[in-house]
Amino acid sequence: MRYAMHILASLLLISALAAGQAVVPFETVAVSGRDLPRHAGDYGSPALAWQRTAGVTAAAGIWPHPVRPDVAVLATESALLRTDDAGQSWQALSAAVPLGRVTHVAWPLDSDQTLYAATAARGLWRSDDGGKTFARIGSTETGLADDAVAGVALDPSDLTGRTLLAWHGDAAAGISRSVDGGQSWHVISEGYHVHKLLPGRLGSPAVHMAGAAADNPYVQGLYYSQAPGRYWNELAHDVLVTDAAMDLTGEVAWFSSPDAGAYRISHNGGLVEAVSPAGAASLDSLTLTWGPTADAVRVLAYDARRLGLVSWSDEPTEATAQAAGLPTGPFIREGARLRANANGTVLWLLANGELYRGTVAAAGPLAVRHARVEPAEFALAQASYADAGSEIHRRLPALSGTARLAPHAPALLAAFDRRDRAWQPVELTVRAEVAGSPAVVTVDLSRLGLSARTPLLDDGQHDDGAAGDGLWATRFTVDPRRIESINGDWRGPWPGAVGLTVSAMDAEGRLAGQVAVLALRDRPGAVIFWNEEEGDRRVRDAVGAVGSAIEEEGGFQSRRCLRIDAPTTGWALPFGNAWRSVNVTGWHAMSFRLRADRPDAPPLRVHLRDNPAYVPPTTTAGLDLAAVGLTTLPAEYRRVVVPLAELLAGAPDFQTARLGWVVFSGPGGEPARYWIDDIRLYPDAESLARDLAGEP
Repeated sequence: MRYAMHILASLLLISALAAGQAVVPFETVAVSGRDLPRHAGDYGSPALAWQRTAGVTAAAGIWPHPVRPDVAVLATESALLRTDDAGQSWQALSAAVPLGRVTHVAWPLDSDQTLYAATAARGLWRSDDGGKTFARIGSTETGLADDAVAGVALDPSDLTGRTLLAWHGDAAAGISRSVDGGQSWHVISEGYHVHKLLPGRLGSPAVHMAGAAADNPYVQGLYYSQAPGRYWNELAHDVLVTDAAMDLTGEVAWFSSPDAGAYRISHNGGLVEAVSPAGAASLDSLTLTWGPTADAVRVLAYDARRLGLVSWSDEPTEATAQAAGLPTGPFIREGARLRANANGTVLWLLANGELYRGTVAAAGPLAVRHARVEPAEFALAQASYADAGSEIHRRLPALSGTARLAPHAPALLAAFDRRDRAWQPVELTVRAEVAGSPAVVTVDLSRLGLSARTPLLDDGQHDDGAAGDGLWATRFTVDPRRIESINGDWRGPWPGAVGLTVSAMDAEGRLAGQVAVLALRDRPGAVIFWNEEEGDRRVRDAVGAVGSAIEEEGGFQSRRCLRIDAPTTGWALPFGNAWRSVNVTGWHAMSFRLRADRPDAPPLRVHLRDNPAYVPPTTTAGLDLAAVGLTTLPAEYRRVVVPLAELLAGAPDFQTARLGWVVFSGPGGEPARYWIDDIRLYPDAESLARDLAGEP
């Protein structure tokens, strides 16, 4: 039944075409050798109505949830409020009173109960119950550069969610970073005052920044870095920034300014464009959101002096402006903020301490409302799936010709179990309210490998309430193997927020649409850094002092291993690949199998080395294996587990998203021989425990 809805969609579509019924229009676009569907037809210009929110004064900031359209947090000068109905009502979070003034809030993609709050004078705080309680997770006592925090973000390169970034504006130079969820902090990029920081898409360490060099703090500019740390590439000099936002793919950065309009930065900082609409040179804020379909991204900006709301598509050639219902004129205070909810159906504007709520509605009689995906997120583990598949293919040939299968069965079954847990099919439901008289309602599931015209029904039999009540729904199963990341796909890469368009079409051919947002995450899993299949891993001996080889028939329960012939002088041997990196940001541990030619062989140290771009690599100081309990070197293979936090200690510039080399070293003294195999990396203690429990 896995593809039952996909097959049903095809049958219904064929029947509709044969009967001449309404069919939601698409056009085909060729991308990287694939034909991808893109919404066609006229979805109309949505009507927008603004209303000032009564009872809200001294509003200072608003932060919508990135996936859940109904959820947002609002800060005033003395309080923090939350809405769960898209701003129709607000509830004060009394537990937030000790925080003082909140300057910024960050949400994880997969929860509306966890939030991180930056404050003007009291550091960083976290809530895990939607704001009912808060715990302080960052201060100068725990390593923050300053207790005045301008902003906070989860480092998207850390798929475990434990790495946090905080910046301090004029209060202090540098970015405060925590790799343990806020228990401890260290400062990086000390040479810059950071005013706006824009991390990119999930899984990527790249960041954009608006800031100023610490030795010239009065001249701001736009910067890009492949990872926050030592090197920032200045893209534009002497630019005063009023606001900043990433596009919905997480790959293009937008900045607004009071005298040069908007800047768009793409191609990893390689292309900087001024893209303001004509006459909109002064912009106080901007945001990006979906239009009526997921193929129609809108840029929204606020010109406080004259135009009000300025809206355009990817290119600003067809911009529209609306001042009705909005404050405009020469007496708008600095710091105005324009934001959109997760699917672009509600806009918020903060100006002069007041909150304005804009509701977006279809212009005609046909309308799609309250489009939702339930559950709103699911996770895949593509690294675990690939590694488990590799292990299965490696172990299966070993079964042929063997007299006893029992010794091989536990490891093989564990690999099958890891693969199955990594990519389990998931059932999702899409629901939407549809007003008017639709002839057909569909949802575009092409991003999930299903039909672009999957039907929604209102017959009381598809999780849609009562028949004919205007609530339309469909339930379907997603097979993770059908989800692809295609180079050049305008719908954006995954992991990230995926827009699923619900389209309605009536008998006259009128169209209406709304986007339902799904968080598609990549769950990190254990990665094999080296086994006998990893033939592209290289041993790099720069000075020729260390004898080494990939030895055949010497591995742990396998064919190949790394053999080191250590000299009598001090030595170091990097082992890895300059063209392949592993993202271990926030990860837990590394393990490997080790044996030596004698128990009194000189001790070993293990280090890590990154593969950064444009800057020299960083090698950690190293850790004696005696520190993890290996005081005597074993004659038979023994598993060694090394906490990554201990390996990375004292190396704040190490680019954990680009681990390229494991380095072994020794003091020399006497010749020795070591064999190393089965190097693995673990994102958390649970994955390590599962691996240890399943080992022979």
